[in-house]
Amino acid sequence: MTCRERKRLSKRYPRDNKAYQLYLKGRYFWNKRTEEGLRKAIECFQQAIAEDPEYASAYAGLADSYLLTVEYGLVSGTEGFPRAKTAALKALALDDSLPEAHTSLASVCENYEWDWLGAERGYKRAIELDPRYATARRWYAELLVENRRFEEAYHEIERARELEPLSPVINLIAGEILYQSQRYDEAVEQLLQTLELDQNFALAHRLLGEVYKQKRNDEEAVAELERATALSSPGMMPLSLGSLGHAHAVAGRMEAADAILQQLKDLSKNRNVSPICLAAIYAGFGHKDEAFQWLEKAYDERSIWLVFVKVEPCWDNLRSDPRFQDLLRRMKFPP
Repeated sequence: MTCRERKRLSKRYPRDNKAYQLYLKGRYFWNKRTEEGLRKAIECFQQAIAEDPEYASAYAGLADSYLLTVEYGLVSGTEGFPRAKTAALKALALDDSLPEAHTSLASVCENYEWDWLGAERGYKRAIELDPRYATARRWYAELLVENRRFEEAYHEIERARELEPLSPVINLIAGEILYQSQRYDEAVEQLLQTLELDQNFALAHRLLGEVYKQKRNDEEAVAELERATALSSPGMMPLSLGSLGHAHAVAGRMEAADAILQQLKDLSKNRNVSPICLAAIYAGFGHKDEAFQWLEKAYDERSIWLVFVKVEPCWDNLRSDPRFQDLLRRMKFPP
């Protein structure tokens, strides 16, 4: 082993056992995918860095935690993504062969900078460095979906599922790809299998509700979206509420949709609520001007859910509007 290789290894596996234990503890809490877990994960990674400031993996863990604080609604994209980028760049400066750091930075390129080519290069580099790193394959699959590259996306998520067949999140993304590619019957089957792994998985209930909505099974859609709302963490609840409000709106239940719209506006006074959630309800009403106003807010805040705008069916009645095409252009989507 060369001197350089020994130095790089020390940055990935520190000699300080306390820092390593704190890193493992941080990953444990990160994998819980809860608000409390993310806060504890950030604390653990910061403590690991304090113990060993050249511990690259701890910076990558910190970057991943900041990414999920955006996804789980704890902070806006304009707040969380720059923090994640700073931590990922620090990790790569210490060890540019760390697949987790390339994956984290690729996610920032994808969700914050809308640098689709840069994100793809980052995910591919991470997979090249560690073909068994399932998170890189899962996030890359989502990038491919967002750009309507459905067959490639499904191939990638199947590789991830081979690595972690019992992962509810990976199985969820398999269902999401089927949903976005309009393979609705297969999506229902996949999501029901996902719920067999975790009956309380709110995101799976929400996505199943979205599939039923496209199949025009309004009652089943509402039932699943109500389950999703009841099971959601506070940070994720607005997403489920937005889907539920949209379902009521497209089914003509205007009073119920209006009530959810007001509930979201009230929630936004005390916590982060993605404008995407309100835009979806206005789109369901057919109120295009209001929908575009909230989509613009989502654009300004770098809402993590905006990256699905090119494929998400709830925007179908807006696609012919020049404002929608302008949004896609400003998000740098390829034609």
